[in-house]
Amino acid sequence: MAHQMSRRTSRRMARLVLAAIGVALISGAALAQMKTMSITTGGTGGVFYPLGGGLANILSKTIPGLQATAEVTGGSVDNLKLIGSGQSELAFTQADAVYDAVNGLDKFKSGKVALRNLMVLYPNQMHVVTIEGTGVAKVADLKGKRVSTGSPGSATEVMAFRVIEAAGLANSVVWNLLVTGDKMTDEMAYTIVKTIFDKQPDLIAVHREAENFSLKAQIKANSTAPWHPGALKYFAERGVAM
Repeated sequence: MAHQMSRRTSRRMARLVLAAIGVALISGAALAQMKTMSITTGGTGGVFYPLGGGLANILSKTIPGLQATAEVTGGSVDNLKLIGSGQSELAFTQADAVYDAVNGLDKFKSGKVALRNLMVLYPNQMHVVTIEGTGVAKVADLKGKRVSTGSPGSATEVMAFRVIEAAGLANSVVWNLLVTGDKMTDEMAYTIVKTIFDKQPDLIAVHREAENFSLKAQIKANSTAPWHPGALKYFAERGVAM
């Protein structure tokens, strides 16, 4: 009797071990099929980071087999370089930085970055301010002065001042864009843009700037990179004339 119980126990243990191995194999296969996506944003005190975190959460919950994460970075310039090196799949950035990256200018003189625009996000209001007693009354007066532009790796570090100076204004508007490289599939690009507009209320709950996401902003004049075909397909379905 003891011998039979021992045999039954052994068989039960064997079944448990096989079941555990089966679960492990299934879990391993699921992990192998899981696609990861890095979303580069900016510093934790800016707008890009909370929006990127909200987007990563929404995409991970909405798109089967996708695990998206928001990364803290120096900002627009760093984000585009990470796209170019293949270390990121999605980036929040300013349109002026994108222009330089696409054309190999300024911070991107070492090489152009093959970018595709997914959507125009919201306008970035840029201002130049000073204090009394500096002798600065207009942009031209800044020549030879010490100017604080922004954190290293951000578009404001160099580019914001150049745009303002070229415009001859004390304030200007630069659009923020959501871009990817030239490797993203049309299906993924389409799904990302559709998800953003479908889940816009959820993004607004993360940061009010998402209220400014609109179909009317999706025009060629607001983008400094070629549009991704997948994004164009979505906007065409929504009746956006580009």
